Amino acid sequence: MLDFSDIAAYDGQDSTFILNKQGIGRWDSFQSYSGEPSLSQSLYNRNFIIKIDGVEIARGKFWSFLSSMSLKGLAIMDSMFEMDQDKNKLRLISEYPAGSPGSEYTGLNQELIEVFKSTGT
Repeated sequence: MLDFSDIAAYDGQDSTFILNKQGIGRWDSFQSYSGEPSLSQSLYNRNFIIKIDGVEIARGKFWSFLSSMSLKGLAIMDSMFEMDQDKNKLRLISEYPAGSPGSEYTGLNQELIEVFKSTGT
């Protein structure tokens, strides 16, 4: 769905991927709702895989703050909304609802930081 060329940077402080213009366009192309956002017409609850150099390093689900369901495991928030230049971040968390101790996801931080550092982003 998204690849390295869609991501401008990774911010290890808040565990977010920052999408570039191409990435924003690609992300928005997966939003199939018209009018009000809907969980059933978004990426919500769909699986994703993170790979570096073709090697799988993590799996998780796209999740949303609009969900009343909890989730244990890696999630990318918020999967329902379109993005633009001001809203261009995808945040990794380790459980939902977030906010409990340890819910900020740091498991891949060093690997992701190194990948983006090596490319100068």
